[in-house]
Amino acid sequence: MTRYSKARPRAAVNIKRRTLLAASALPALWGAGAAFSSATANSTWPEPGRTIRLVVGYSPGGGTDVLARLIAERLAGDLQTTVVVENRAGAAGTVAANLVSNARPDGYTLLFSSDPELTIAPVVLESMPYDPFTDLTPVSHVARGPYVIVAHPRTAAKSLDDLIAYAAKNPGKVNFGSSGAGTSSHLLGEQFGMLSGVQAMHIPYKGLSAAVSDLVAGHIDYAFVPPLVARSFIEANSILPLAIAAPERHPNLASVPTTAESGFPQLVGGSWYALLGPAGLPANIVTQLERSISTAIANEEAREAIARLALIPEARDQQGLKQLMRDENQKWKTLVAQLQLPK
Repeated sequence: MTRYSKARPRAAVNIKRRTLLAASALPALWGAGAAFSSATANSTWPEPGRTIRLVVGYSPGGGTDVLARLIAERLAGDLQTTVVVENRAGAAGTVAANLVSNARPDGYTLLFSSDPELTIAPVVLESMPYDPFTDLTPVSHVARGPYVIVAHPRTAAKSLDDLIAYAAKNPGKVNFGSSGAGTSSHLLGEQFGMLSGVQAMHIPYKGLSAAVSDLVAGHIDYAFVPPLVARSFIEANSILPLAIAAPERHPNLASVPTTAESGFPQLVGGSWYALLGPAGLPANIVTQLERSISTAIANEEAREAIARLALIPEARDQQGLKQLMRDENQKWKTLVAQLQLPK
């Protein structure tokens, strides 16, 4: 657990669970001159001396966790209170989401979430301990990170058409990796096969970093991965970037065409991140948190720090996040039905 506070900074930085540090202890990410907003907190929330617990459904050091800590630091300064990051990893983020769904809606237990526990899990899991649409209160969208489709150099692919041609010449020999069955990287890989006619075996991994390692080693042919995970290998020519699974090009890989430019406009997906609370979170708390997130995302140092994670900062208010959740959930429902994938 890590604590971000308006109190004076401490000397050491350690992101291990249950390690406490002050709000200004991340200069490498925010810049040495980072300063918190002096905005005055709501008179009734947060109460002086009360700590906000920001629950993250993934392990320390991963992309979701790092982004959560950046946001926690900004919230701590803007709300003039202490924010503690608590990692509750497990079951693709659903352990943390379930914990928050059962918390008191007083604003002191919040969820920093990625998309799987909100929109994909309800589609691919046989049963869910919570309903993300009724047991959680959406607050604000924070950032998104479209995936890049990458291939091993043996395919000699410079485009999706080249990958399709390679698969046609090697029937029954092509495979793709993902971060696990039922994840967005798996579903996008299956969707690509459905749209292109490529017949490839799915190889699930425990995380996309492991999938990329095997891709570099030549054990798999292609994968849908975050640009942050792939960028150094792309720069080393160890893997080939073919397309960004988004309507627009990625600022970190500006020379890579989009899937729409490549003839597959339906092939869109990646990760996105949001702040939520338990059902029944009061409107005044939602409004204040919306404002704090918007302030954080508008800050140039924050935007640069998020960009270094190869993510695109994008604040959406409660209504925008609600709509995104509905649209994404429906997209995955439709795709899973089309693919006839069992739960």
